[in-house]
Amino acid sequence: MLAVLTAAWFGWMASRAGRNWILWAVGGAAFGLVTSTIILGLAQAASIPFSIRERKLDRLEWTMAAVAVIGLGGWALTSSLHRHHLIIWRKIRPSSGSEEPAMSDARPAGSALGKQPGGRP
Repeated sequence: MLAVLTAAWFGWMASRAGRNWILWAVGGAAFGLVTSTIILGLAQAASIPFSIRERKLDRLEWTMAAVAVIGLGGWALTSSLHRHHLIIWRKIRPSSGSEEPAMSDARPAGSALGKQPGGRP
């Protein structure tokens, strides 16, 4: 279920950004499947529940952990699609306020860059 939801999320993000949504959906499905399998498998191997209630709580807890890891990892992997990381980066490192003026293509008539060898412009 997590793989299907991750595939839909990645595909939706890619279609909004004008990218190949099928490729992103397949990648999202693989990412969701692998991540959830590792986390839930490690959780099952690490816990020995003594009651049905404890087993259900453990599964819920580890499923929420898998959702959180998929959410954070998916946000990082799709950063090229949504570009929210640029907003955060600009808040962390604001510009110094002294921006360089834009370079113009106009060159002085006698400049060396405007002439070719042999004296022709």
